Amino acid sequence: MTGMPTELSALPSPAHDSRPLAPPVALERLSGEVCMVCGSREGLRPSRMVYTSDGCGGLYGWPAATCPQH
Repeated sequence: MTGMPTELSALPSPAHDSRPLAPPVALERLSGEVCMVCGSREGLRPSRMVYTSDGCGGLYGWPAATCPQH
């Protein structure tokens, strides 16, 4: 896809939690479809925004989610 980052590296935002994501960072985890920590689909709740670079200085914001255990 054109315009999508080739390497997804989480960039902290001062307004949000800056804990780094544990690799591998899958699109499902970034988009909030599964828990960003363990990959579970059970009991998801909004967690924090995660930012990735587009390689040209721009950022993409992703609404990540976590399960009740995380």
